[in-house]
Amino acid sequence: MRGPALFCLLLLVAPLLTHALVMRLLFPNLTAVNDCATRKGVFNTVAGNCAAGKLGEAYWKMYWANCKNCDKYFHCTGNYNAVHQCTNSAQASRAAEAISDCREEVDNGGEDSALDQQANRAGRRGENCSALYLEAVKCFYHPKNGTCIRPTP
Repeated sequence: MRGPALFCLLLLVAPLLTHALVMRLLFPNLTAVNDCATRKGVFNTVAGNCAAGKLGEAYWKMYWANCKNCDKYFHCTGNYNAVHQCTNSAQASRAAEAISDCREEVDNGGEDSALDQQANRAGRRGENCSALYLEAVKCFYHPKNGTCIRPTP
């Protein structure tokens, strides 16, 4: 392969490689979570892939909202969606649990790991994440519009 064909191939592959490299550099923990979940076989099933997608969505919503006191809400809703929007099966629940465990392992437990896991379990059980982790803990995230706005006194 020479000339224009090689150039076209490079144009197609370079962005993918660049994206992978940027993700590894900017978000090493996500890469480690993905590697851990892969070792646990999460991605071997449709339910596992769906659960991973739902947990990923919750992570990015949390990341972009950057809303104080709200991490437990996103842990809870991510796990809720991972189970209840992904076949509502034991397989989806196991996948969500495995990914959540990987996240805590990668963070070396962290100072509030037990509370994160409590929120994860609440979501998987189908509890009301909004009632538990929004106003009750002074989280001012608005799920309908994805913004974080403190109410005016």
